Formats: sequence, structure tokens, C-alpha cells
Amino acid sequence: MKDLSIDIETRSRLDLTEVGVYKYAEDCEVLLFGYSEDFGDVKVLDLYHGDKIPARIADAIVDDKVRKHAYNAQFERIVLSHYLKNHHCSYDADVYLTEHKYLNPWDWYCTMVHSFYCSLPSTLDALSRFMFPNNPEYVKDERGKGLIRKFSSPKFIDPNLLDEDSRADWQAYIEYNKQDVVAEMKICQMLEKFAPLPDTEHEYYVYDQYINDIGVRIDIPFAKNAKKLSEEIKYQRMHEWQDITGLKTPQQYTALRNWLTKRTGVICESVAKDKLDDFIQAVPVMPKDVSRAIEIKKELAKASIAKYAKALACVCEDGRCHGLFQFYGTRTGRFAGRLLQLQNIVRNSIEPLEEWRSDVMVGDLDYLQALTNNVPDTLSQLIRTMLIPKDGCEFVIADFHAIEAVLSAWLADEQWRLEVFRGDGRIYEASASEMFGVPASTITKPDGSHGENYALRAKGKVAELALGYGGGVGALAKMGGERMGLTQQEMVDIVDLWRSRSPNIVAFWTKLDEAVLSVMDGTTKVYYINRDTNREIQVYRKGAFLVIKLPSGRELFYCQPHYREVTTSWGATKQCLFFYGQEQTKRKWLPIATRGAKLFENIIQAIARDILCNAIRNIMMTGYDIVLHVHDEVCVESRHLLEVDELNALMCNLPEWGKDIPLTSAGFTSKFYRKD
Repeated sequence: MKDLSIDIETRSRLDLTEVGVYKYAEDCEVLLFGYSEDFGDVKVLDLYHGDKIPARIADAIVDDKVRKHAYNAQFERIVLSHYLKNHHCSYDADVYLTEHKYLNPWDWYCTMVHSFYCSLPSTLDALSRFMFPNNPEYVKDERGKGLIRKFSSPKFIDPNLLDEDSRADWQAYIEYNKQDVVAEMKICQMLEKFAPLPDTEHEYYVYDQYINDIGVRIDIPFAKNAKKLSEEIKYQRMHEWQDITGLKTPQQYTALRNWLTKRTGVICESVAKDKLDDFIQAVPVMPKDVSRAIEIKKELAKASIAKYAKALACVCEDGRCHGLFQFYGTRTGRFAGRLLQLQNIVRNSIEPLEEWRSDVMVGDLDYLQALTNNVPDTLSQLIRTMLIPKDGCEFVIADFHAIEAVLSAWLADEQWRLEVFRGDGRIYEASASEMFGVPASTITKPDGSHGENYALRAKGKVAELALGYGGGVGALAKMGGERMGLTQQEMVDIVDLWRSRSPNIVAFWTKLDEAVLSVMDGTTKVYYINRDTNREIQVYRKGAFLVIKLPSGRELFYCQPHYREVTTSWGATKQCLFFYGQEQTKRKWLPIATRGAKLFENIIQAIARDILCNAIRNIMMTGYDIVLHVHDEVCVESRHLLEVDELNALMCNLPEWGKDIPLTSAGFTSKFYRKD
């Protein structure tokens, strides 16, 4: 046997979506085990009613020479790690499990990850229907959701207590499990034929699984105290809110808009955060009760309660949270957050953090309120610090400096920018210097002190953050231009100045537009940008996909690309490129508009991801344990053996194709996770 395809059905009193697979697997029962050897006939074992996994199949599960295939393979791998340990005592767990107590991911191949690589729908149901619209025998059984609710949800029906109709449903559940294996196998074979997952990507997937297996320790006493304080302050603020507004909760949006309009005499169109800020600016004299109500609303919107409660719900028997990262979670290949959503945590600015942590450990709301007038904000800023290293260890944390700005300059060969990053790296000052014609040293002096033109730095910063991917006046305003007091004309001028001083970047956006059009209309089979250099980008068609090949050799896929006429915000009509993809907010398969500047952003973020994955491999191959990574930052748990300089060197040991990228990283050590 070379390949073993697996799909299992389980049940637990825990909600998988709430606690994640690692916690779920500690208290779940495997009901059905569907499998196929070497893509042959599918068999289903009814484990609940006494079937046993044959020794030959159990041997294959632990055999690193047999490739295991599953859709969302992490689920099968983690659950079966526990199942084999509990039900197949003849196996020595110390031999077939890794040091992290799970089956080794090296010989597990995830069909879901492969579909992500090809930018296809994320669920097995949607994917099978997309790939096999005329072959229902390969489509996921639509009865599945109802059967899962009946037999596998926390409020499940005991299969031993089934009436006649439910016995028929149980048989349907077995057929559903079988059909899942059939669909997964067919998808696996089709994807392997169309676009095999590169070996490098499988290696990166394995390191991702190791990071998820290692997990990160939770300071449970601290999290419990913070959760308690969060709940107490919420209760207190809700009563104050109700007394002021007469509304039950801030989520009564229509009633709240009406109340704000009535109290101020200014029409409140929306209570969304950005619109509410506009409303505040529009009110000439803000009544004190309205001001306080808005303060309370903002306080209650803080993520403190949810994050602390989620951590306590997900923490496993080893005191750690696992499964916090989804490999290839975005179209560019970047990771997505799971459970704690570490990518969406407020940045800490309060100091000293250690003292604030001690204050929370007192566990007294009155005491904490005597120290801060905004308890929810304080607790939100301390979320990161509930992640701590195991005893005898420290965190060594490092991140890349301005990686997207560096890569934009590198790919477009914008030489003055590259010189900045080869030097002091002060791109905001350099950008302002280029735009406004003053020496950078008069903005920020070499010693870091403010020069006479320091006010221009803010304009350089907002321009760099807003304009690098085709943004215009709207992007500049949204990024902070309006809050800075810039007029419409000043913002128009900044956009024009920035683009005039970054001509190679702007030209690259146009080249991508030209490349796509040339490939789409058949003029060119393969369109090269930066041809025969280590920065080469290729654009071509592959079946129903537009493909962009990166310097690393990895491909980005855009499904069913097509042009359609659209009307611009200023009333003109033009042809716009669309492709089908999973829209990020609605999570639905929809046509998505794009253009050269947006494709440039995709490419830059994809290259940044390749560099991060290379850094992760460097670090883990050296023997260090990464417990988490967020954007372009890694956090290593070390027994005081890893120096910051060594971590920076491992981060910046770039792959051959990127050796000339002037990338740097900076790091520090800490007793808990935090931002420097």
C-alpha cells in the first residue's frame, strides 16, 4: 500500500467550532472510519457498533512510507493520534507519535490545503460541486449536515437508542461517510493532475502542523482573572448604558441611531466605528450623556472578554492552546488565524506590562479602576501577555522590518528606495524627502531627534501606508489623511508626488495590467516581467485559471478570469478584470474585481509569505520551537539557548532567489508575548 485515503465521523459533547480539534480530540469518540487503499474501493467501519480497524490499516496509519490523504487532514491526524493511543495498545506511542504526542505530519497530505493552493472553494461540499457539476457520484452527500447534527453534534442521539427511522438515518450516515471518501479521492487525483502541490509547500505545511502541535502555553490564572474582571466591568457598564440611553444593549443599532439623532439634533446615519467618528465631528456641542454613551459603546466593543474566554475554552490538558494557524489561509498563501485570532489583537502601549499583569492578578475591579479609567482597554492591551513560555524558558521574538515596502522596491527595482533599506531604513523620512524636496536629515536627525521639517514625516508615513498598491485620495483619507487635517487638494498633491517619485512601482502596476490582457486575449502565451532575473514574474493561462508565477516558483491561481464593463465612481465606464474566489467577509464564492495594482499587492504579500515560510524552516531545522507567528513576526520558546542575533540571522538567511533583498529583522526576549 502506498496511499491511504481516510475520512472519519466523530461525536463529542464539545463543540468543534468553539474549541478546535486539539481540545475536541481529547474528548471525542470515533463513530465511523471510511477508507480506501491506493484509491480503490471505499470501505466504512462502524466503530460505534463494534467494528475494529484492521491491523494492516492501523499499521499504515503509523507507517511513514504510506501517504495518508484526507480533507482537512489535521482533523483526522489529531483525532486518530488519540484513538490509536486509546484503542490500539499494542502500538508504542513513544515510537509512532512525535515528541508533541501526535502522529507525524510528514506523511499526511491535506486535500483541503491543495484546494487552497489552487484558490478553489474551501468546503468539501462547495469544492466537489464546483469541480464535478455533471458528475453527482463525486459530489458530497447533501444530507450530511442534518446527519451530523443528529449523530455528531454536542446534543447527539445515541445510536443504540434509535427508532426505525433513525436506524435508516444511521445507514445513511454510513453512506455519507463513504461518499466523502469518494469525493475526496477524486478531488485529490484531479488536483494532482492539474497542479501538483510543490514539495516545498508540503514541507512548509509540515512545519505549520508542528507549530500547531506544539501550541502555546496559556497563563490560566491570569486569563481567569482577566475574564472575571471583563465580565464585572461589562455588567457595570451595561447598567450605566441602560440608565443613560434607555436601551437594553448597544447592539440595538436602529434605536441607537434614533436616540443619538434626537439628543444631538444631528442625523446619525450609522453607528459603525468610522461613521460614528464622523458623527462625533459633526456635532457642534456634544451633550455629556451622549459623550458618555459613546465612550461606553467603544469600551464594550473591546475584544477582551471574548479572547480570554476563548483561550480558557480551547486550552488543552497540557495547559496549551493548539491549532491557532491555518496553512494557506488566504489566496496569496499567507496564514490565517484560528480560535484566538492572534492577527487581530490590539497593540499594547501601556507600560510596564509586568506591573499591569500583577494588577490584574489582584482580581479586584475597584482596585483596577483606581489605576485606569478604561478597564476594557487595559485588559485588551494585556491579551498578548496571557501567552507565556513553559517553565524554564523564555520567548525570543523577532519580526522583519517593513517587509512589504522592501519587497515592493526590490521587485520594481526602485533604486532610491533600495538604498534607503540598505542604509538606515527610515522610509517615511525618505519618502517625505523625495516628495517635498528637503533633506531627510532635516526631518529626523541621524541621532533620532526631530529636525525642523519633522512635521513632514507624518505625510510620508501616511503616503507609504496608503499608496503602495494603487491607492488614491480615498485610501489616503481612510489611512489618516483627513484626521491629519489634510485638505482634498493636499491629498491629491501627495498622491501625485508619491507616484512621480516611485515611477518603477507605478509602471509595474501597468505591466501587470498589460500582461493579463495580453495573456487573456491570446496575444502572448507567457508574459514575462523582469525576465531572466531572480525577480522574474510570469503570467500565463492554465486551463480555466490565470496564473502568476513568483520568483520562488510558486504559482498564484485566479479562477475563471474574465473582463466585464463596470461604471467607475466618477461615472465613466471601463473594462475590469474579474475572477471567481471566496470573498473574505461573506465567505461566498463570488466574482471579485482586480487590477494591476491589486495584483502587485497579491504578489508582494505572496513573496513576503514565502520569505516567512523560509524563515520558519530555518528556525525549526535548527532545532528551535516556534510557538506562534503573526504577520511577519515569529515567537520562539527557548530554554535560554537562542540569542536574538542568532534568531535575526536565521530570519534573514534568505532563499537563493532572494539573496539580494535588503531585508532586516529585529528582536527581543520576554517572559510573555508582547509587542516591543
